[in-house]
Amino acid sequence: MAKKFTPKRKATKDQMGSGLEALLGGNRLDKAMKESPKETIATLSKDFSFLPISKIHANPDQPRKEFEEEPLAELAESIRIHGIIQPMTVRHMGDGTYQIISGERRFRASQRAGLKEVPAFIRTADDQTLLEMALIENIQRQDLNPMEVAYSYYRLKEDFDLTQNEVADRVGKPRTTVAGYLGILNTSPKVQDAIKEKKISIGVAKTFSNIKDVSQQEEFLKDILANPSWSVRKIEEEARGYKVKNKASKSAKPEDGDLKMVREAFQKFFGTKQVKVSSDGKSAKSGSITIKFANQEQLEQFYKSVEL
Repeated sequence: MAKKFTPKRKATKDQMGSGLEALLGGNRLDKAMKESPKETIATLSKDFSFLPISKIHANPDQPRKEFEEEPLAELAESIRIHGIIQPMTVRHMGDGTYQIISGERRFRASQRAGLKEVPAFIRTADDQTLLEMALIENIQRQDLNPMEVAYSYYRLKEDFDLTQNEVADRVGKPRTTVAGYLGILNTSPKVQDAIKEKKISIGVAKTFSNIKDVSQQEEFLKDILANPSWSVRKIEEEARGYKVKNKASKSAKPEDGDLKMVREAFQKFFGTKQVKVSSDGKSAKSGSITIKFANQEQLEQFYKSVEL
């Protein structure tokens, strides 16, 4: 049976406040604490208990799937020394057990630290509300990798039949931000691995959204990783070249070996993928070389390359 919160073991105002923030959300809590701090704590502390850790289990629909080993170990050591400062939020399952709504990382670290019980706020929530609360709570975290955020946005959208605008409203983010994260779910698994491993940033990852062909995405990824000095602006310019490739007809003739050699030589010389070499007719005695530039700055770079 859960040990009820008593004055003998009263949580501090700071401890209670940090837990309530996870429970209610920062803006509502700040307003309530500012207007009537004592009443706010008194009202909500009745749902606060120290729960046996053996009676708590994780939410199987928890959006966050990865917990980095080193930070988790550091948190466990901190909890071992200082205890849990920020309570978890759980829901009562009706059979004497509790399911985590928010705070799974603290729960795992507490298990490692050997705690027998943990402070928690107890809520009543149905499965749909539980999932939405868990998703939104996780999205607000700063230590999620971009793929976890993207999956959370996707689940909010699909599981609750929301539009992108509605998802943006729920999580307090611009619609363009939500759209950008959803876009990276359409990238190659290799690109997604690079995002999770922090080889490329979310800003860079968004440049893949208009490259529909998976093999081209992977080719573009190789170019980015091979050129760590590229700025985001440079990467955006290169991405436009791959976007053009998507429009090529599937019935187009295979590129002649000589033309390919010329194209690759020009690409290397000018430092851009946006080079097209084509022949006129079957004889290949005439043709054209086209080099696209994105702006005045790039045009000047091309000019300097050939300037005597």
